[in-house]
Amino acid sequence: MTEYMIGTYKFQSETVEDALKIAKRKMFEKGWRNLRLMSKGKDGWGVCRFIPEYENR
Repeated sequence: MTEYMIGTYKFQSETVEDALKIAKRKMFEKGWRNLRLMSKGKDGWGVCRFIPEYENR
């Protein structure tokens, strides 16, 4: 499992697709817009995907 973060919310997921679903749901719940899905690698946190506001409607 890989550790991901969106805004201040950290979670673990098996795949990037599942992480995107979790991130979009959390963005909708919190009212967050235009965030980056971060993944934790051996060198620290890095941007995995950018999630624009329009994808979250």
